[in-house]
Amino acid sequence: MNTHSLSDTQRFVLRAAAAHPDGRVDAFPKHVRGGAADAVLAALRQRALIRSEGDHDVLTDAGLAAVQPADPATAQAEPLAPEAEDALEAAAADAEAIWRAETEMRVADAPVVVRPTRSRACTKQARLIEMLMQAQGASIAQLSDALGWQRHSVRGALVTVIRKFGLTLHAEKTGGVRMYHVQTGAVTE
Repeated sequence: MNTHSLSDTQRFVLRAAAAHPDGRVDAFPKHVRGGAADAVLAALRQRALIRSEGDHDVLTDAGLAAVQPADPATAQAEPLAPEAEDALEAAAADAEAIWRAETEMRVADAPVVVRPTRSRACTKQARLIEMLMQAQGASIAQLSDALGWQRHSVRGALVTVIRKFGLTLHAEKTGGVRMYHVQTGAVTE
């Protein structure tokens, strides 16, 4: 078996199984979990590089040969049949779709909690919020001058303030100058 036809993940799994005293397949790279791990195992089973034994998989002789250095004179690549290659691609796509759906469900189910953060009154961040809460608001230039920050730092602070304090920032262009202001009472608890 030519190791060039194996993915890095498949090679990792086979090498870990070769190092296991029983040839057991039980190690995956950290980034491979859930459906992706199942797809890797399915691909290796289809190529007869591993086989199921009860509740786990073990390395076959072909799998061991795939990761052991071979004599280049006798090594030959075993190409997959087009049907097997299509089935592998379909299985990988299905596994990835299932994994993505499960991940999206976990993210959707996770509660989003916005906690108000306390701030000290004498900081530049407090001054920034104070200037944004004024009825007329403040421009990037005004905030930059008042706080002694560069304009890109002010823009970054605006994003941070919105996220950290749960404020709603509004921008209006008046006379060619964009003015930013925060609605009073916008802090969520």
